[in-house]
Amino acid sequence: MWQVNVVLLPGSGCPMWPHYPRVFEKIGAPRKELYVDGITDKSCIKAHTWMGSRAGVLGWAEGATFNVLSSFLRRHLATAGGESESVPEKPACVAEWAVHA
Repeated sequence: MWQVNVVLLPGSGCPMWPHYPRVFEKIGAPRKELYVDGITDKSCIKAHTWMGSRAGVLGWAEGATFNVLSSFLRRHLATAGGESESVPEKPACVAEWAVHA
């Protein structure tokens, strides 16, 4: 298990907590899907805060990250509507991509 228990930026007081590799089980999803974008020209703070604004959501990886996340939530956790949706195509910005049953 990888984890970081340090502040995001020195002096900021913003901690980064452990990452739980089986979080999909904790939220009730029947499978794990891995999406790692290949964006390397942004800062660590941008990589952790892009969902904080509409511009960030639509702009980060041209919206691909948000679209993949939204698809997962609709297909596995929403009460209706996502059952017939298939896994999205692999976005061009992806560094790693996997779907595990």
